Amino acid sequence: MTISNRLNRTTLLGNGVSTLIPIEFPFHSVDDLVVIETILATGAQTIKALTTHYTVTGAQDALGHYPTGGSVVMVSAPASTVSITVYRDVAALQQVILVENEKIPVKASIESPLDRLTMIAQRLIDRVDRTMTQPDGDSANIGNLPAKVVRASRYLGFDGDGNPTMMQTPTGMVTSLAQLTESTYAGLPAPGAAGSLRKVTDSVRGIWMDTGVQWVQQYGQIINVQDFGATGNGIDDHLTPITNALAAMRSGDALFFPQGDYPVSAAMTLPALDNIRIFGAGFGSKIRNTSANLGIFAVLAGVDGLEIDHLKLQSSGALNVLGRGLIYFNPNATATPIKNPRIHHCYFAAASTCGISGNYILDAIISFNIFDNEGGAFGEHGVYFGASGGSSARNQVSFNHFRNTASGNSGGVCIAGSQSGHVIAVNTITGWKYGILINDTAAGYLSDSKIIGNDISLQLLDCIIMFQSDTVGPPWHLSILANELHHATRNGIRTDWLAHSKIAANFIYRNGASGMRFNVLTDSTIKDNDCIDNDANTNGADGDDSSGIRFNSGNKRIQLHGNTCRVTDVLQYQKYGFSAGSSGNEDIHGFHNFANANRTAEFDWDAAATGQWVHPDGTCVKEGNPGGAFLKRQIGAGSPEGAVTAPIGSVYYRTDGSTSTTLYVKTSGSGNTGWTAK
Repeated sequence: MTISNRLNRTTLLGNGVSTLIPIEFPFHSVDDLVVIETILATGAQTIKALTTHYTVTGAQDALGHYPTGGSVVMVSAPASTVSITVYRDVAALQQVILVENEKIPVKASIESPLDRLTMIAQRLIDRVDRTMTQPDGDSANIGNLPAKVVRASRYLGFDGDGNPTMMQTPTGMVTSLAQLTESTYAGLPAPGAAGSLRKVTDSVRGIWMDTGVQWVQQYGQIINVQDFGATGNGIDDHLTPITNALAAMRSGDALFFPQGDYPVSAAMTLPALDNIRIFGAGFGSKIRNTSANLGIFAVLAGVDGLEIDHLKLQSSGALNVLGRGLIYFNPNATATPIKNPRIHHCYFAAASTCGISGNYILDAIISFNIFDNEGGAFGEHGVYFGASGGSSARNQVSFNHFRNTASGNSGGVCIAGSQSGHVIAVNTITGWKYGILINDTAAGYLSDSKIIGNDISLQLLDCIIMFQSDTVGPPWHLSILANELHHATRNGIRTDWLAHSKIAANFIYRNGASGMRFNVLTDSTIKDNDCIDNDANTNGADGDDSSGIRFNSGNKRIQLHGNTCRVTDVLQYQKYGFSAGSSGNEDIHGFHNFANANRTAEFDWDAAATGQWVHPDGTCVKEGNPGGAFLKRQIGAGSPEGAVTAPIGSVYYRTDGSTSTTLYVKTSGSGNTGWTAK
């Protein structure tokens, strides 16, 4: 036969149906074939037996050889979980005897042994191909393995010349992790033997390594606070075990609080590590400060990527320190920001301080939390962003519930000082002094921020207030959009100073004073707001001036567009739909605004207030007081005399007129007569 390729093996995957495995290489005897079954999941291999597990078929030549290969036929179809490998392994024997002076059979005595040698060589090549070898380009042989006595209980490595050598076992290591010395966490020896390993079995279970300075876990993982002695029994002071657990954390670790009540006698400072997580099993995992009311966790400046979630944090008692929170960011007001914190799915209970507070915070996400006084008193705010140390920016407060009983000088959300880029969206804020409080400091004011889609109700004073002084300038570039503001004792929205902003699409109703009350609002747009049944207490906090929309003083260059101020029932809320005071209200331009059924009048506009109004139907215009008659500007065919009712000063453009009968001016009367052609 001829051996025209180097093929020496074949492998097929089982399918539970086929029993036939084709052999595409020649072989002399069925005894030259080896059949191996490999379990795919484990790699375990079994050599199968001829006749018992398989048979061989194929066309034989005169010598009984199989020059064109054949087939292995399995007794049982191999399952899809295994593979079958068939290879040729010829015994290295010379089986031909040549007798002197006798005729040499070419086929049997020459070709067949040469075929056998080729098959043996191919098997050797196959074995070499499946081993590690030295590259041909190496300048010297790799050398031999060290002697058996040298190799015993050592690790194979390579010396500086690349030759095999035996390595010493690294300090503290053993041949199997199972053989590591077991320790309790408290029983770890003093650090100093760098590289040593121990297996901790009673706390933070796993493999710990001595760095020479301290013991650390070999892998970032979840640390269970109960492994450090915290029980969650609601009785013992848990300050020490929680502090010890925090000290064991590395960057990327997480500290877990199983369900339980963990009292602490003082606030705790989180480690200055990036990307750590503090979490619990839900509101059943409660950490509470029992004495000082100075918060639970302090977060140091410079920390990036902190996550706190699924915990209940609680304090009680009287207000202690203004500005401090159950979670207190950058307590020292350091000029280094805290970046990217995420606080979510937490319950902040009965905080005598703030729920969350801090300074110089960037890109925080505070979402899906509950702030609830639980019968106590939020002495300050639910969430407070300060600007000490640096300007907080781009923080998002969304999808939270703020519940209080209007206690303290507080806001659900409070922003103080020079800050920008915040989003306060889709929160429910009930029962504070102010729902959202924007306050200036000597450092500046808020800008470029959005208050969107919040439901704010039952505030002791105002739902949203810009409480600004006149020393540092107004907040500006604010968007107050699509909020529902209702049942506050005073106003839905109040500004003491605001510029270059947009207030639009808000639903404002049943507040005790005005729907919106503006002081020193400039260069802004008030659009598509619905102010209904405000002044709910009748001549409430704003007295006779209570209105749907009230321009109190100092308001200039305002676009007032598409707003509705109306009363819906016999209680007769809102003395006025729209009103303006006498002090500094200038250039207020009203377009298509609507007022209806207000208690005393739809409009109460001081004579000193300037601007221009367009009637809701778009056909009339009025300078100054929108409560008077609107001048008409009308186009039509035929003379207006006796046909078009309008006040004196109105104009009419006749489409079918001619010289001196195209333009008409109303010069007398209030009915449909008194038109003079010009």
